[in-house]
Amino acid sequence: MAHNGIVLVISLIAIQWIPKAVYASCRHSDTSEDSGYMTSPNYPSEYGNDQTCNIELPVDIHYEIKLWFDGTYEMEGNCQYDSLKVYEYNRMTEGYDLTQTWCGDDRPQPYVTISSRIKLKFESDGSNVNVYSGFKLRWKKAAYCRHSDTSKDSGYMTSPNYPSEYGNDQTVTSIAGIVRIKLGLMHYEMASVYCQ
Repeated sequence: MAHNGIVLVISLIAIQWIPKAVYASCRHSDTSEDSGYMTSPNYPSEYGNDQTCNIELPVDIHYEIKLWFDGTYEMEGNCQYDSLKVYEYNRMTEGYDLTQTWCGDDRPQPYVTISSRIKLKFESDGSNVNVYSGFKLRWKKAAYCRHSDTSKDSGYMTSPNYPSEYGNDQTVTSIAGIVRIKLGLMHYEMASVYCQ
């Protein structure tokens, strides 16, 4: 005997919601200026979960960028979760390389980039159960001489941006921790002006 009927098939579909990082507003000054600042979202109050923000800082090619933290500095201790990253432009590859990552609550020492173009990226993940007030990062364009470890018996020092041209109105100082210094120039080229 045949039965006519309707077979009802019910399929259950599991839907999993995966939150994505929310683009948050990191406050910052005009990035075309010679100096300025960037803060984590909502600074000096706590920043939220799943937030990300980016800014790009270009300065004149004859300069580098000095970065330092001012005010409260507090992020989650593991850089895999919350961090501020510095990406420096690499002229050889024409791309950006990750050169510095900051997190935790120990204020980092000032950092001087090698490049005149950088990107800063702040990210927080979704696991914050504690409250972190974030950071205020300051920057300024700076002329720096490269030099070796000044505590050694010998070393080197270059003019700013060597081997490329150095810019106008630059004064730099380097201190060597030895009594007598013998200088040997490997390459010398300066504008023909009177030096005092």
